[in-house]
Amino acid sequence: MFEPEGGFSFSEPAEEQITVHDWAEDFADDNGNYWNHCCYCHEDFLGHKRRVVCSVCHYGRQRGVQRSRILRALVWLGIIAVLSLGFCAVAVVGSR
Repeated sequence: MFEPEGGFSFSEPAEEQITVHDWAEDFADDNGNYWNHCCYCHEDFLGHKRRVVCSVCHYGRQRGVQRSRILRALVWLGIIAVLSLGFCAVAVVGSR
């Protein structure tokens, strides 16, 4: 615990103050106990002083990005499959 001359001290937040929006892994750092405001959900959270997104929005958006990448890949696979079937049909008809 750090005790500056002003008479107040900095320490990790009490467990009852920690919310799901907080970045608990930042608490051990010197700059990890700042109140921030999430730019997506507008909730206040504790974390590194330069964070602008709470942990809920961060991990939720990561899952959303992964889902969209998977869907995009499946769409492209479907397009490739349709095109390849079309080329096979043209090759079969063209060979007669």
